[in-house]
Amino acid sequence: MSSRSSVLSLPSRCTVRPGLPLTLLLGLVTGVLGACNGNDKGSETLVPVDGSVADRVEVVPTIRAGRVELVARTVNSYRVAVGGGLLTLSATGENLESETVSDVVDTSITGVGSLTLPVTGPGRVDFSVVDSELAIDLGDAVGTSWTVDLPMSGWAAGGIAMNGSIEAAASFAAPGSGGVVLASEDEVWWTSSTPGEEAYIVADMPQNVAGLEAGHIDRDGILDLAIWSGNQAILLRGLEGGGYTWGTGWRAVEGDIVGVSLADADSDRITDVSIGSSGGGSGVVTVYHHDGGWSFDPYEKLVVNSELYSIAAGDETGDGRPDVSIFATVTGTIRRYSLAEEGWVGAQTSELPGYESADGGVLFPLVDLDGDDILETVIEGSADANTQDLVFYVVDPAGAGSSNYPQSYGIYDGAVADLNLDGRTDIVVAEDDRLNVISWDGESFEARASEGIGPHGPVAVADYSGDLLPDVAIATDVVRFHPGELNENGAWTRSNFDWVSYPTVYEPNMRLADVNGDGGTDIVGLQVDPSTGDVDVVAWQVNFDGVEPEINPLGSVSLVTSGVGHDLAVCDGAIFALSEGVATDSTSTASVINLTAIRYSGSDGATKQAEVAVERGTMIDCGTLENGVEGVVVSSTTGRWESFTNGLTAVGGGEVGSTQDIALADTDGDGLGEVVGCSSSEGECSMLVLDLNGDGVDEIVRSSDTTVLLMGETEQTIAGTGRLRAADIDGDGAKDVLGWNAGAGLLYIWRNVGTALAPPAGVHSQRGLAALAGLADMTGDGVPELVFIDENGALVHSAATTAAEGASW
Repeated sequence: MSSRSSVLSLPSRCTVRPGLPLTLLLGLVTGVLGACNGNDKGSETLVPVDGSVADRVEVVPTIRAGRVELVARTVNSYRVAVGGGLLTLSATGENLESETVSDVVDTSITGVGSLTLPVTGPGRVDFSVVDSELAIDLGDAVGTSWTVDLPMSGWAAGGIAMNGSIEAAASFAAPGSGGVVLASEDEVWWTSSTPGEEAYIVADMPQNVAGLEAGHIDRDGILDLAIWSGNQAILLRGLEGGGYTWGTGWRAVEGDIVGVSLADADSDRITDVSIGSSGGGSGVVTVYHHDGGWSFDPYEKLVVNSELYSIAAGDETGDGRPDVSIFATVTGTIRRYSLAEEGWVGAQTSELPGYESADGGVLFPLVDLDGDDILETVIEGSADANTQDLVFYVVDPAGAGSSNYPQSYGIYDGAVADLNLDGRTDIVVAEDDRLNVISWDGESFEARASEGIGPHGPVAVADYSGDLLPDVAIATDVVRFHPGELNENGAWTRSNFDWVSYPTVYEPNMRLADVNGDGGTDIVGLQVDPSTGDVDVVAWQVNFDGVEPEINPLGSVSLVTSGVGHDLAVCDGAIFALSEGVATDSTSTASVINLTAIRYSGSDGATKQAEVAVERGTMIDCGTLENGVEGVVVSSTTGRWESFTNGLTAVGGGEVGSTQDIALADTDGDGLGEVVGCSSSEGECSMLVLDLNGDGVDEIVRSSDTTVLLMGETEQTIAGTGRLRAADIDGDGAKDVLGWNAGAGLLYIWRNVGTALAPPAGVHSQRGLAALAGLADMTGDGVPELVFIDENGALVHSAATTAAEGASW
């Protein structure tokens, strides 16, 4: 492949270097036909912006296993990290070796400084920036960093990244090294693929962001980023470990920036930068040659007599000459131009035929779809009410023109990336609940689809899981990571994780507990016969003696006929069930509400220990009662409750007000249970009681439209909502809090750090799962799996979990 200089005699280039004062840079950008020598004053299309000065300090939230890391940033007017100086941090935390620490970090190189401190265990550390060697605004540079005992194990489900406090849905996404960057209105957020890491702002633009593009601008192997908004475009340098620092930027003299292309435009194996601006009835594209060290020399600018929707640049034929494709507003068509010795000329196929859109669209980066070393054009059409076009053009290498491939989808978001790792770029189209991949198989283009991805949203493709295979990230209410694998034909496919299903008909209140005293985890719950309506308590145990794991029955107890199974609770092997219907041991046909106590044993199987009729009730919980004995409490949604011993002798009653869940909690450490309720005007409210720090005092977690941890007089609001369960998710010996949000297909994981719950990590699944039962070893390797009830009552569990180092169950 010949170099640009050996092929062309082009106009001299003017060097634009990041960080130079604005007064030195004005007039150094190309005028019409590349006039950058001052002979065409006033014709500048783009002028540099100076982002080299820090004017404030911000902090970054982190979560680390076995240590705490405090991160501070000196940022410019765009809230982009830029070299600052020494900052003094002050930190306090019960888990610090010294409860209060003051130390210095250096932000002078990248604008980011970090301090790692040893800890005595998990917990939260609150810190602030208290001093700076620069005279800059310290503002509200206050934050929290978290320590967990162990990293997250590899659960056989797609991971998620939280969107932090992003208020509006993400409009754009791009891959980064170690995470995904999102644009929401005028803000750009970094979301890490590290489980539980909180999102934070890496740029705040003057107007709503119009686009993002990731690429390797320099040669450090870390993805960089282009952002354009209004009349400005900025380039950010990616940082190892995530986030960005300032690179450089430009402002359009007239009109707005409509696109930035990061691609090797002249075949010197270095990424160049092309910027399209549009306004006043015309459009301009400036291609900057890049030396690999953040110095940029503009070629002649391409001026067209039409405003532009979008641009894409590259060296389409590998001849060392920059080529540009534009989406013109006047004709609604795609035109291609090449830079020759005499200036910009129409390319081999100047206007790509067969597609026209007056409503515009977006050009994806120019890519080689079929492996012939010629770059193709891919167009994301504008969306109408229900459908959206996708069109791509393949150029004939012999010069016979181009062939277009029109596609039509539902409303989608897309990306281009080499998913198959075969050197040919694939097209990714994410519709609601459907992921489409278009690939060249050596003879023709084929489309593959997989169902169950959730709602569509901006797409970013990269290796987020560390297995060297691309994963697809889709940004909606959270970022959902869809790991990939190569099938037997070498084609990328979305992992389905091989979940296992058993044909049960459980209600969503199924529990995992040792009910027969053998030390293993059993499965127990209410089953309603779909044909008769009979309600039974049914238990199973997992058997690993065969070639494959299986579940064997422990026995069942009939409760009522033609009825409803309201709720079930298990405490120390004692099972309590609340059902409503016709009693099985009565000749009466009147409906009753029964509270039943049941035990399982190896010799007797399932036996009904006691049963009483209650006046009202739809929910129960068991534990220590108000008199200090073990028992069960029953409540209706009015909040009127009754309590009974394990033998179902009445103890007392009271009211907690309107409630959608009930629990027994010892919130003052006196050894006596208190009845607490949970209500919400927004829908279901779920509640969980557990002693987070082992001090004998219970904490309460409530989840409805928000999730709140009540710890004594302290209240912590945490992101995510769901139906709550307690389980040791990370194998550190402490119970964590899990919340299954069936509507969103999200499992939120709040890890226990003793005095608080860490920000949520999580996984996603669109399998139609009604409720989380908990964690249990379902594969026989001693490591638990996720156990759910699906929408049909079937018991389902995830495939084998990969335990993190140090995890022990």
